[in-house]
Amino acid sequence: MQEAEVRTMSLPVKLSESEVALRAQELASAESVMGDAETRLDAFVEAAKGTKKGIETEIADARGSVRRLARVVRERREDRDVPIMEEADFEKGAMNTYRTDTHEVVATRGLSHDERQQSLFTRGRKSS
Repeated sequence: MQEAEVRTMSLPVKLSESEVALRAQELASAESVMGDAETRLDAFVEAAKGTKKGIETEIADARGSVRRLARVVRERREDRDVPIMEEADFEKGAMNTYRTDTHEVVATRGLSHDERQQSLFTRGRKSS
């Protein structure tokens, strides 16, 4: 006759009081580990949000630079601060703004009321 093979099977077993106490300690420890991990995860997610925001800002700044530089290369010119001066043309009633490096007129506007009044006094002094 063949011997029967002994195997195991997971079945419910009633725990003793000491085993219940041990499992309660293990439960408390597992909950503590889980809480610590969740806290670390929350902190990581918050830090990642800040990092993500910083990287998104860096990307946006780089995109702006790329657009600006592409336009400069395409148009072969760029805006720069250039010294200018204003000169009144009293006969035409206009204030001309010109570049001091090329003497090119870059803007013209009408003289204000105060500027027109001032011209009467200025011209009067020059002719005396």
